[in-house]
Amino acid sequence: MNEKVSWVWRRAGVAALGLSAALWLTGCTAIKVKLGMRTHLDKLPVTTIEANLPMGPAIAPGATSPLVVTFTDSNGKTWVTEGKGKGKILWSDLTVTPSVVTVNKKGVLRLANDPRKSDGKTGHVEVTVPSHPELKAELDIPVRYDIAFVASFNGANGSGGMDGTNGTDGTSGSSGSTGSCGPDNSTAGGDGGNGSDGSDGGNGGDGGNGGDAPAVKVLSHSGRLLTHCCRPL
Repeated sequence: MNEKVSWVWRRAGVAALGLSAALWLTGCTAIKVKLGMRTHLDKLPVTTIEANLPMGPAIAPGATSPLVVTFTDSNGKTWVTEGKGKGKILWSDLTVTPSVVTVNKKGVLRLANDPRKSDGKTGHVEVTVPSHPELKAELDIPVRYDIAFVASFNGANGSGGMDGTNGTDGTSGSSGSTGSCGPDNSTAGGDGGNGSDGSDGGNGGDGGNGGDAPAVKVLSHSGRLLTHCCRPL
């Protein structure tokens, strides 16, 4: 093989490796399925389903918690979802319906930062499988408050002050006179007087009072959220 042909093959090999690396890094689902790294549920004879939260049963305001779903097929073999479960089952093959919490396309749950939105409520998710409509898993997710978090309750902005007043105009100059022997003997008019200084602008009006902040909720040692304890100073 001459040097030119060898160089062309080397370039082609580098390009192929680069394309393979790009596909790998982007996590192409079709490639992963082709390589056996992922499996579609409609190809499996699964008979049972179970959902759990490996990081704990409860979730706190502003926190996230990955969901893991486990299936068992008719041969007793278990199949687990991708992501935190490190399994082969694709999240795109499942339908997750959340309540109080939200869920992304990778099965990660999240609770809103504002504790008022979850006070007195319990999170819930329902997992169904379009390819196996007989399978359904449900999971309650308690809300915990025994962690540090910040809730900001700023009042409304005050109103702007009034504009200052304009200064007064200057006075007009005096008129010139015409001489008795003709225009050549006319005297020039006097200089106009200086305008008076403008008056100071009026003081801006006080801003309006900020709006009342919502009631502050205080955390007890037991982790419960006490309702409407006091207002901020």
